[in-house]
Amino acid sequence: MMLPNYSQRGYALLYVLITIVLIGLFIPPLMNSILTSNVQYKKTEENLQHEKLAEMGTVYFERIVIDILEDWEFPEDWTPEDREGWETKSPAEKNDNLNDYVLLNVKSKIEKEHNSIFLETDGYKIELTNIRVMQATGTISYQITTSLNRGSVKDFSKEMSIPVINFDLEENSL
Repeated sequence: MMLPNYSQRGYALLYVLITIVLIGLFIPPLMNSILTSNVQYKKTEENLQHEKLAEMGTVYFERIVIDILEDWEFPEDWTPEDREGWETKSPAEKNDNLNDYVLLNVKSKIEKEHNSIFLETDGYKIELTNIRVMQATGTISYQITTSLNRGSVKDFSKEMSIPVINFDLEENSL
């Protein structure tokens, strides 16, 4: 018995419908994975931009501190807090006291002359916040806040050790 011709057309239609259904099932997950990888790429790029901005802020801040130290001159009217005890101190102790004085000077200059937002354009902003001079350890800790396109904001905590200045106290007695 021979099947009529119209039933074979039904099989062709069935193949076409199954193909359409399979394409409809596999396209959404495929598109989702493509879009997800694109979003991940953008987030990674954004993180890299934040890190580079923070790096710029670090270089800027450390340059400020180094400039302050290089331009620092010992004031003419400075006298040690304990004039009599000063003469009996060793050169190392005198050096420590003078370095504490320098740190105080650095702290006051940063607070006085420092503009927290040092770089701002339409696309991004770098801001220095929470600057603390820790005299006990001879470090300055600070926080850099970056923002891209007035949107996401990231904070980076940094720490800079201040170079110890070695005053030649053997020859110069105060």
